[in-house]
Amino acid sequence: QWYLIARDANNGCELWREKIDTKKGYVDKSFCADDKLVFCIEGAPNQLNELVARDGNSGKIYRKYPISLGASVTSLNDCLITGGTIIEKESGKIRWKKPAICQSAGANDTVFVYDGKNVEAVKLSDGKTIWKIELEDFKLSNIYLRKIFSKADMIYIKIESVESSTTRKYIL
Repeated sequence: QWYLIARDANNGCELWREKIDTKKGYVDKSFCADDKLVFCIEGAPNQLNELVARDGNSGKIYRKYPISLGASVTSLNDCLITGGTIIEKESGKIRWKKPAICQSAGANDTVFVYDGKNVEAVKLSDGKTIWKIELEDFKLSNIYLRKIFSKADMIYIKIESVESSTTRKYIL
């Protein structure tokens, strides 16, 4: 059994606890929050995942998004990012989709997507490309991207292969 638990950051007191269904391995990366809501990817084994928004103050379900999703979710402004899909928080509407083989990252009004060959910076508002680079400097065999992370004016890309593991950073 898995529980989503909220605690007061000032004193550690438990505010609420809700039982959730989730698949093994999804718990560490399957939730995020904004100022009002906690978003969690839930789904019992043998069921499709669904994105559930819970009230941050009570833990009660605020809304469910009726779409099949990946295993990770990130909050960015008025949207949620899951894989290469951008979902509007309020309406649940898919704003745009891009092919992605890992969880995309976001900063300010930009989403960073990796499609297996290129890293692309995309406008959150409409999905239009800002810049796109091929990862030519990683001509290793058995290469796969593990994570894209953005903070301030930098994007960090962790890439692993059988031969090595390295982190590259790019200025936005």
